[in-house]
Amino acid sequence: MRLIKGLMVIVFINIFLMVVAYVGAQQNTDDDKRSPIDVHRIPQSRGMKFVIADKWNKTDLTFKTLNCPRNLDCGAAQQAIRKAFADWAAVSALTFAETSENADIKLSFTLDDPEFGTEGDVLAFAYFPSDGGDIFFDDIEPWTLYDGGDTDFYVVALHEIGHALGLDHSADPSAVMYAFSGTASTLQHDDILAIQRLYGTPTNPGSGDTTNSPPIDNNPPPTEPPIPTAVPLPPIDENDGGIIVADGGLDEEFGYEEWLVYAEAGETLTITMESAELDSYLILLSPDYATVLAEDDDSLGDYNAVITYTFTETGDYIIIATTYDGWFGGDYQLNVYAETRPSDDDVDDTDDTSYSGSFVFSVINLSGDDVCGVFISSSYSDDWGDNWLGDVLADGDNIAVELLSDDYDLLVYDCYEDGMMWEAYYIALTSNLSYVVTPDGGYVSK
Repeated sequence: MRLIKGLMVIVFINIFLMVVAYVGAQQNTDDDKRSPIDVHRIPQSRGMKFVIADKWNKTDLTFKTLNCPRNLDCGAAQQAIRKAFADWAAVSALTFAETSENADIKLSFTLDDPEFGTEGDVLAFAYFPSDGGDIFFDDIEPWTLYDGGDTDFYVVALHEIGHALGLDHSADPSAVMYAFSGTASTLQHDDILAIQRLYGTPTNPGSGDTTNSPPIDNNPPPTEPPIPTAVPLPPIDENDGGIIVADGGLDEEFGYEEWLVYAEAGETLTITMESAELDSYLILLSPDYATVLAEDDDSLGDYNAVITYTFTETGDYIIIATTYDGWFGGDYQLNVYAETRPSDDDVDDTDDTSYSGSFVFSVINLSGDDVCGVFISSSYSDDWGDNWLGDVLADGDNIAVELLSDDYDLLVYDCYEDGMMWEAYYIALTSNLSYVVTPDGGYVSK
């Protein structure tokens, strides 16, 4: 049987990426060069400022501090940890309880890690929820408190707890979850949007402090207006040309809009965002917002975005319409059209097509990485056949084959285990065409 897998261009929840989220802050030795907080290799979402990496399956969590730092008062460090948890709770539906028993999130100070032991190097690291959510701090560091510096223990703890709750880095320079140090000392607008997207808004705004927590400081996270909600798109109607057209508009307060689109398992949707005013950026999320399925900047040309995605499960999926280069206001048009892959019962193996002649089918690799597999087979075949590549297809190169006019399926994959894969089905070869492989998806160009 044909190997059928969903196109997953940017997937954050996978074995490799969930191994560990390293947090390495280096001291500033050059005023013109910011210090990176995190050094772990996790793909960055450029359009939506916050990035959701993982999620707990509950909102009532416990934490436990296992030991004390050598270079910071133990009581002060524990209070900073409690305050950091309380600040996340104050802006979300999460609650935290400190416990002396086994805890969901365990925090410790240690030198027992190859990345630790050098002052000003890696400050800490945290596991995402799927791998336990535990947090480790380098015990060699000269920790400070509430000064906003590179080794401000409260800020580092706040950042690390964000990872332990399932957030990756933000592209917003003002956010606590930004990848560079010294940019924020409290939770910011983008951090709040991110945690609320994962766990919801607080049931009692301003609450969330733990039993033993100190009072919230004089600069608590700001209260935010309601975040945008997804607008359901109408079903695709073949009588209307098989396309959904929706008009949208962004403002600078939020910088994105959400749309809800229904898709069935095995269905391929193409989504475009076109604007004369914005540098369009599209993101496709799973129904629970936890996984980025695909994203694209300007693959459609002229700063317009396009995503083509084959869904593996039936459900209501989230489309994020935003911009690449910050949050700006402007109007855009969202288009969604479907090319549904028929079931085996719908396929006529004796198809008497009127297609004639032969045309060139090209695959252009703009993925940023080498490609090791290109399979092109008839849509009416039960297997993918042979790999068309005799060698690696490097980034920027292309392969072209001449084929009889017909419907074809395409499978492309990179050279890494558990790497990226691109699929497209029922591509009508009635003229010369190219399939362009990009980091954020793939699309057919004629």
